[in-house]
Amino acid sequence: MMCSIRDTPVSSWVRCHYDGDGAACGGDGNKTQSTERDEHIYHETLVHPALVMHPDPRHVFIGGGGEGGTLREILAHRSVEHVVMVDLDQQVVDLCREHLPQHHQGAFDDPRAELVFGDAREYLENSSQQFDVMVMDLVDPLEGGPAYLLYTEEYYNIARARLKPGGMLVTQSGPARYLSLHECFTTIFKTLDTIFADERAPIPTQTPRPRYRHVVAGSNQWHPTLLCPG
Repeated sequence: MMCSIRDTPVSSWVRCHYDGDGAACGGDGNKTQSTERDEHIYHETLVHPALVMHPDPRHVFIGGGGEGGTLREILAHRSVEHVVMVDLDQQVVDLCREHLPQHHQGAFDDPRAELVFGDAREYLENSSQQFDVMVMDLVDPLEGGPAYLLYTEEYYNIARARLKPGGMLVTQSGPARYLSLHECFTTIFKTLDTIFADERAPIPTQTPRPRYRHVVAGSNQWHPTLLCPG
């Protein structure tokens, strides 16, 4: 295993190469966030249920998404005309562009992609754009961390106001392991419950490695239980 660490104004970024898993990246105290071997499971589950459920997803918003995997999966949908990806840390995006080509697979250079470097909440507050689907591909809401305020009731109200009729919001919601269920997922689920009432549901994701994640979805029209497998 070989690792390198880069400090940015927002966070520390770690890139490692594991035998069998390939290139990996991480942060938040050097936690591994994804590897070439299994990142597709998280990114596909985060993106595709909502975009398949929506009858005509043309305009999509990404909060975070620095690795480029979420952008890659969204752009796989031919109906998508424009994706706005707002990430706080340009240096991390540049590092991922350079060192994780199998994650983004050229998605950053797609003409349908618009990259904005700044705070997602501030962007939405000052924008009049409306979106069919909004995908929050964020780090966990560590208190005082860079994404903490993007999991609040205030932020979800701002985001909901930017959804077109029939629009849908999905967010990663922390580790799905039993012992860490209350670290993020329970709070995020209850917070979205206050915003979307009955129009929300958890969508669990699974990976063959110890990086299990939850995803929670909310819609202003569709009931997201229709997205759940089985």
